[in-house]
Amino acid sequence: MLHSLGGDCHSGAADAQDPCDLALGGMGGLADGPQDGELAGVEVLTGEKAEDTGLGEDMGFTVQVQEAEEFEAILQLYAQYPLRELILHPRVQKDLYRRPVRNQWYGFALERVKFPLCGNGDLNTPEDARALTETYPGLERLMFGRGLMADPALISRQKGGPPASRGDLQRFHDALYEHYIQDFGSPHSAMMRMKEHWSYLITRFRDHEKHAKHLKKAQNPQDFRRWAQAVFQELDLV
Repeated sequence: MLHSLGGDCHSGAADAQDPCDLALGGMGGLADGPQDGELAGVEVLTGEKAEDTGLGEDMGFTVQVQEAEEFEAILQLYAQYPLRELILHPRVQKDLYRRPVRNQWYGFALERVKFPLCGNGDLNTPEDARALTETYPGLERLMFGRGLMADPALISRQKGGPPASRGDLQRFHDALYEHYIQDFGSPHSAMMRMKEHWSYLITRFRDHEKHAKHLKKAQNPQDFRRWAQAVFQELDLV
């Protein structure tokens, strides 16, 4: 989910005429960092010179690096394109999600590019988002990932809205589960995808260890539904 700090934006596919259109990136890796000579010409990626290509309208790919210093060379390459936006998740590959985001690289990037930067990584509360944008006011947008999985009301809370109640979370959960059943064709497939969602959502509840274990080990949709309902009925929110 991407959220513009300057106004409302659409989630999902965006109309090309919308001023809040965003170029999306994701996890994965299309490259392992630049090799010797790769930065000699941007045509390595596109077959065209930066000034001749239309990729600035919609360009998204992810580069995984081993060391933070490699980002300097990668940013030098990005800077040659008229990108609409660069989503920056300042971690290296070995960090995974265990180590803190390397926020100092936002400042490095903001000093070197003219296109908009979007901040991403460890934005789990409104306070996290506020602290990031206060430290780096040049960030025009934020991308929420795992924080939004844990708290569907996160963006609303950032705008001053109330937190989600247990009833709100249950309605969101049940609607998502039903959509997964429709989209993936079976309750079992939906259950497997919901287990990933629960790895984030469960953190919203106190003393959740027993329920989390049973949700993870559920072998059929009936057991999964029973333990999901137990969370909403028996556990208090943090």
